[in-house]
Parts: sequence; C-alpha cells; structure tokens
Amino acid sequence: MASVTPTLSRHDSPGPEPFAVPHDCLVVMLVGLPASGKSTLARHIHQFVSTCTPYTSAIYNAGDIRRQNSSFHTSDFFNPNNLQGRMDREMYADINLHNLLHDLRRGATQVGFLDATNTTIDRRRRMFDTIRASGINPHVVVLDVQCTKPHLLNFNISGKAHNRDYHDKDYLTAVNDFKVRTRHYHKVYQPIVRDELAHYPLAMYVRVCNAGESFDNWSLDDSFKKTHFYLMLMHFESNYYNTEGKRYFEAVEAFYKNSTAGIAG
Repeated sequence: MASVTPTLSRHDSPGPEPFAVPHDCLVVMLVGLPASGKSTLARHIHQFVSTCTPYTSAIYNAGDIRRQNSSFHTSDFFNPNNLQGRMDREMYADINLHNLLHDLRRGATQVGFLDATNTTIDRRRRMFDTIRASGINPHVVVLDVQCTKPHLLNFNISGKAHNRDYHDKDYLTAVNDFKVRTRHYHKVYQPIVRDELAHYPLAMYVRVCNAGESFDNWSLDDSFKKTHFYLMLMHFESNYYNTEGKRYFEAVEAFYKNSTAGIAG
C-alpha cells in the first residue's frame, strides 16, 4: 500500500478541511482466533493513537472481564459443548462492549478497541446491533487478524504460557492447554466474508495477516476516507513493519534459534 504522507500529533493544529479533527469517535472491533496476534496489534495501535494523535484511546479486553468474574481452570471453559461456559463468554463480551460504549458516551475515550475473538457471525451481529442501538453512531472498523503460518502461531502460543490464565501452571502444561483452547475455537470459527459485512454499519474492514506481512482493506463508507481516523489507520499500516513487525520477526527467529524446549505438535 502506498505510504501516507500526513502525520498526526497531539500538538498539531487540526489543519484545513477535509481533515479537521472531528468531534466523533471510533470503535475498532477485533476479530481473530486465539494466538492470531490481535491483542498485540490492538496494543500497538493503541500506543500509536495515544502518543502520536490528538485522540484518547483505550482497549476493552473481554478476557479481562472473564478473569475478573470467574476462575479459570482449563481450556474446557472454551469448549463449545460447555453450555455454561458459552453463556458466560457471551455475557462477558456484552459487558465489555457496554463498558466501551459507556466511555464513548461520557467522552472518556474517543477510540475504543473491542478486543475479543468475535469469531462467530452471531457474536459479530449482536455487537453491531448493540452499537447501532446505542445512539452514539461511532465509526466502526473491523480489524480481522489472522495467523496462517504454523511457526508464527507456535511462537505466539509460547507467549501465552506466561499470561494470567496460567500463572500457576508450568510451561508445557500451559502451552498444551492453550492449544486445546484454539482447537475449540476452530470448531465454531466463521471467517468474515464480504456478504456479511454488507449488513453492518461499517466504515472500513482491515485484514492483517501474519503480524503485518500483509494488509488488505476496503472502505464501505466513502465519507470515512475524509476523517482523521482513516488517515491515522493508513499511516499506522504503512509504517507498521518498521515500527513493530521487524522486531517481531527478529524475536521469532531468536525463539527458534535459542529454544531447546520447543512446542509439542
């Protein structure tokens, strides 16, 4: 994608139309399987927004809601046949979105990242219905994060062994349990297609593959291209490899060079 020349700064003046800083807000809905890199990408964009733009930004992570409200034991919580677990996950997703919309409404943040798997059509439809019913009318961008290379996926999973779900587990137990979790999600995963997106009040769709090796996006709302939000996202995209991607791939290379434990199949 062509590089975007304009940059944003907290200290810059808004500039001339059509790129004046608007008095509106943005919701970035993450979509992706576990260990796809979506939370990492959300954190990178959040850091960029917070340090390089005039906007306030916050991440709303459904996993954090779950950890605050229930005790995690094993990946069985994510088994689609676990009815109570499924109901709880949907409830936590709803609470998470409610928190985001509440902060947008009261002006506590202008850019909110809805960080959850959102891997089913029913979940995504409900999220959009709730956003539409809120009356806030934010711009909504879907950020579809995918990891299709096994060696990258294994590296990402290795990092999950150190998250809060596994604070009392050894490395191999944590890694193997997380792999079972990903298999549970694959059973119900419904990839996004254009026909689905046509039914949503969506400003833009962005697909990111393999830690930024490729970006694919299309705008469903021409007016969105006249906002600072669009310019901000395009600037982040065009510079992502130099700011974050290169460091990630160096870490992957070092992991495989130095690791003796590896990851079981």
